[in-house]
Amino acid sequence: MRTILDGFRRVADFSGRDRRGRFWPYALTVVALVYVGMALAIMPMMAKMFAEAARYAAENPEQATVVTGPGYYSVQIHEADAVPMPDFGLFFGAVATAAAVGVGLLAAAVTRRLHDTGRSGWWGLPAAVFLATGLTLFPRLMEGMM
Repeated sequence: MRTILDGFRRVADFSGRDRRGRFWPYALTVVALVYVGMALAIMPMMAKMFAEAARYAAENPEQATVVTGPGYYSVQIHEADAVPMPDFGLFFGAVATAAAVGVGLLAAAVTRRLHDTGRSGWWGLPAAVFLATGLTLFPRLMEGMM
């Protein structure tokens, strides 16, 4: 617990070194917190979308197929434009925000870990560039597929 708290205290300290035993508990905690944050941000959007699909299926049983079973619930809507698509901009915005927070919290720790292995902290930058590129291009790809 002490190494995790120390990682949060040193969030803006890009100098020095971090051994594996100090880096990984902090890094895994940050990644777990980012995933929890993403889930909490996305769950209301997904719940709204599922509620709209279930409402449409109940009001228009001839246009939808509902299959239920133990631990299973599926709604298939046969008319493509019957239920409006959710705003994926908010979805991707939540993911991008959580990723940016994660990168911000990990940047100094990754730099210190790279220093410990004899490398410059700049070696951590390509991962952030690839992440930003993916988060920028993926929404455009999804729009093209929809």
